[in-house]
Amino acid sequence: MNKVKIEIYQGILIPMGFDPEESIEYFKKLLSDINGTQINFPISPEIKVKVRIKVLNSLRGQKRKLWKLYKTHIREEIILKFSSTIYFKDQNFEELKSTNFNSNDFYLKHLLIPNFEKRYYDFIVALDIARVGALHPGTGLLFSNGFFLRPLKPLNLYSIDILSYSLEKKWPVFEQLNIHKTWSWYLTKAFPKGIDEISSTNLSRAINAFTYLYQENISEQERLFWTMVGIESLYVGGKEAIGEQVRKKAQIFLGEIKEFKKRLTKMYDYRSAFVHGSKDFPGYFHIHDGLDTFDKFIEDSEDPVQVAKSLLLATLQKMAKYELDDLEFEYILKTKSS
Repeated sequence: MNKVKIEIYQGILIPMGFDPEESIEYFKKLLSDINGTQINFPISPEIKVKVRIKVLNSLRGQKRKLWKLYKTHIREEIILKFSSTIYFKDQNFEELKSTNFNSNDFYLKHLLIPNFEKRYYDFIVALDIARVGALHPGTGLLFSNGFFLRPLKPLNLYSIDILSYSLEKKWPVFEQLNIHKTWSWYLTKAFPKGIDEISSTNLSRAINAFTYLYQENISEQERLFWTMVGIESLYVGGKEAIGEQVRKKAQIFLGEIKEFKKRLTKMYDYRSAFVHGSKDFPGYFHIHDGLDTFDKFIEDSEDPVQVAKSLLLATLQKMAKYELDDLEFEYILKTKSS
């Protein structure tokens, strides 16, 4: 039997004084809840491991040097250490017999470790759904048997902004969910055909769309596109009155909007103008961000994008809370007696 110890060191940016008080509270609670806990990581049908999470204030030695080398944020970070020792049988790939590649080395480099890293990203998504506003991932490093492999992908969803927006506008309302229950929902309800399969349900399409908000250097247009893909997969049936469907169904599921009531309508007006080619926007190679026209574009797009992000994330969170795998709406005819 072979074994490998895999470690991930993930920085979490410490909230600043200008962040909402709720995000500072949620950040502290997250660290308290997650420190010392174990999470199930199903790596493959044959391999299911437990990953221990530990909160660290800093790193030492070579890891500290690597951390400074790859650190991209000025803000201070608390470090989450994810570690697991995985046992696996000798591998025997027929295709490698005529080559100089060792089957075990190939399995580690191209299958086991990448699958572990992918499951880690899955867990971060589930964590963001459960604890909106509690974390903003910073620098991440991946190690195998003590040797540095590579930095992790940048994870650029800043859920504190989404929380701030919802608090300011008083809709939608976010909660702090149980991490283990949310992760269980993510593994079982969200991807019924397997977590590494492409999407096959409305919920898995919504989550996969949501994951694109983590990508580096994503534009406002791309944010709006992917959030609307996620929203429409959950709320829209058919091709008629799409905006009206979202406006009504979202308030049925998430509660009525008491203030700033036209936000959903404006979001969909903006989406329609953009998709149908009547909205001006900068080109891919645009660099002159000091133009008045560019400032106007950013100003106009900010609110629709924030509405879309908060709506999608709040919907996913409520589905996780009640362990739902889909949303179904039906009309009820009410008659008044004379």
